[in-house]
Parts: sequence; C-alpha cells; structure tokens
Amino acid sequence: MNRAREAERQQELQEGRGWLAGGPSVYLPLCESYLRLARLPDAERIAERVSKIVPRTAALEAQALYLRAEITAYLEWKQSDEAESCYQRALTMAAGCDMRPLVAHCHLGVGKLYQRTGRGEQAKEHLTTATTMYREMDMTYWLEQAEAEMRELA
Repeated sequence: MNRAREAERQQELQEGRGWLAGGPSVYLPLCESYLRLARLPDAERIAERVSKIVPRTAALEAQALYLRAEITAYLEWKQSDEAESCYQRALTMAAGCDMRPLVAHCHLGVGKLYQRTGRGEQAKEHLTTATTMYREMDMTYWLEQAEAEMRELA
C-alpha cells in the first residue's frame, strides 16, 4: 500500500513541474492496484484523474472503461447494468486495438458479473473465452483466476 501511495505522490510531483512523466503508464496500474487492495475511493479518484489528464486514444479509453467497469461491479451489484455496459464497450475497443490481455480481462469481468447476477450460461461463455485466451497467452495468474470462477459455476 505504501508503494502505491509513493507512486501516486511521485507522479503528482512530476505533474506539478509540468511533466506528464509516466501519465497513463503510472495511473492505470495504480488504479488497478488500489482496486485489488479494495481501496475503492482511491481507485475511483485515480480513474477520474486519468480521464482528466490523459489524451484520448482508443487503447487508453478501453483501459479506462475496463477499470470503471471493475470499480462499478465491485462497488455494488445493483449497478450491474452500468458495469456490463462499461465491460462491453471496453471489450469492443480493446478488440479493435488488438489488446488481447485486456479483451481476456473483460471476458473474465463480464463472466464474474453474470455469475453473480444469476446468468450462468452467459457467464460460462465469457469465462470459457477468458480461460482459453489466458491459456493461449500463457498468463498463468489470470488463468487460475478464470478457472476458479469456472469451478464456482459447477
């Protein structure tokens, strides 16, 4: 947690000097780190900051949408429509930018969302796609996550 705060502080110092420095390469992983640490207010704050300072490109927009979907899905399952919409838009944009890891992450996120909202068949489709993609890309950590979600469906 201290390292995440230090990375954020260093980035803010660089910006204060007029440099974008790492910009998205710092803020997007930082947002995801806060999300994984269940520090949702920090994740939301960083996601908002990214949307204000980062020039819009399809790839960055896809990443930002994915993080927004993750935050929304994590916050409250009642917001599943908003999370699903963000995941689907991120999935479309990521596929258009040939961002296979992000496409797989979106499938995993949608699969988890569908599983938790009682849409088992749709969940299975997305989780199967995520599992296949992670295996093809040799992303073992994420493959294990997707396989664990598949086991929960059974």
